[in-house]
Amino acid sequence: MPIFQSRLARELNRSQLGTRAMMKFNFGGTVFGISQLLSRFRRVPGIARHSMDVQRTHHVDASEPDEAGMHEYHYEYDIYRFRDGELCFTARSYVDQQGEAHFLGIEVRGKSRLMVDADLTQPLFLSALDYLHAQGKTDLRWLSGRGNGYETVPRAGDSGS
Repeated sequence: MPIFQSRLARELNRSQLGTRAMMKFNFGGTVFGISQLLSRFRRVPGIARHSMDVQRTHHVDASEPDEAGMHEYHYEYDIYRFRDGELCFTARSYVDQQGEAHFLGIEVRGKSRLMVDADLTQPLFLSALDYLHAQGKTDLRWLSGRGNGYETVPRAGDSGS
């Protein structure tokens, strides 16, 4: 696997120079295009499967402190925005729940909406999963709008939710 990772990383770096469409990989006599290779080897640590911009912002939402300095409510969280062109997924992770992240919705061409099952297979969404997983987020959920609250993001090979 390390040989595969280093070779793939070299080839992906070359793809940034505009040769992506022509790249072919030969593994054990089988020739793959880059998209076939990335889909076949779904998760290669440290290598993003899809080009994206990631924005992470920190937020604190709290009531005014009372006389004793206590807050009626206090939420501290990070918002992640994963963007590629006109597509953007938004996720939230609370500071006191480090291993969790919840996808809140999707924005398409500037219009926000709840996610649907088909969004879970978008290359940008899959890259966002990889990114969050690399950040230690292993409990990933999404807000479907079906009335079930947050649903667990299915893992590769699972049948739908």
